Amino acid sequence: MQDEERTVIISSHGLSDLERFADNVGMIKSGRLLLEGPTGELMERFKSVDFVTESGSAFTPPEGLFVQKHEDNRWQTLVDTQKASLEFLTERGARQVTTAPVTLEDVFVALAGESRL
Repeated sequence: MQDEERTVIISSHGLSDLERFADNVGMIKSGRLLLEGPTGELMERFKSVDFVTESGSAFTPPEGLFVQKHEDNRWQTLVDTQKASLEFLTERGARQVTTAPVTLEDVFVALAGESRL
């Protein structure tokens, strides 16, 4: 591996380990490729975004926004910044918007789960 002339394929559920040493990752669920690309780019592409809305039920999440938790007017989400912008959220009434980095596990859980409303 040190000469970088080889490719090593690792199938693992230990995403925190892969995050540290894998140059590229692919996420598969039920035989379907959900996501693939350079690890660093994927980690930058997705953001954990929390916000509040005036009326929680009136907010319709756009494509690329995965709801992790929603209670009243408080939303905890994961956002694919290639599909949904933070500006979209503020234009639709999101307030107190905060962002944080994500882990590969956060991304996989959002993409593979049924968390999208």
